[in-house]
Amino acid sequence: MIAGLFHLDAVFGNHKHVVTDFGIRVELREGYPVSLPVVYETCGRIPKTFHKNAGGQSLCLGVPVLLYRQLKLSPSVLDYLKACLVPYLYQAVFFERGDPLPLGEIAHGSDGVLDFYALELHMPSHAAVIRCIQLLGMPRLTAYEEPCPCNSGRLLRQCHSHFLDKFREYQSEAWFRRRSRQLVTSAG
Repeated sequence: MIAGLFHLDAVFGNHKHVVTDFGIRVELREGYPVSLPVVYETCGRIPKTFHKNAGGQSLCLGVPVLLYRQLKLSPSVLDYLKACLVPYLYQAVFFERGDPLPLGEIAHGSDGVLDFYALELHMPSHAAVIRCIQLLGMPRLTAYEEPCPCNSGRLLRQCHSHFLDKFREYQSEAWFRRRSRQLVTSAG
């Protein structure tokens, strides 16, 4: 566990420069960096309504597959905090002030995850996204022989396989199988 004051000194694009401090606690789970760090804000500045995970305690730093991608790029805790926590805290300051969020936002929970994948995978619906995630849970060559979820009538290998393949390097087939079951349960 790492805990203390986190000094935020950040600016994104043409938006306001933000300098402030947050109390944070970072818990590294067994298996790190295969498992994601869990981050908490400890001084009560960030309300439960601002991008917190289920239960309203730990911070929702983004779509899980993107967080895993960051760990694949660099397993350093400091790099993870710079890439994932800094933008979150930057947004939190704007939220705290009642200003529009300069970096945009996606919906919370499964809807946000499905919206993210729909954009990244170029899929027309949440049902098509769930099918893509199910295909990511299969061996690549098996998935390639399945119909593409976009309903083009072509096989995946002839259509959207390149969009799916970029996600295969960030997580295992078993992880995508679990994730697809979670999304089916929450969507149903």
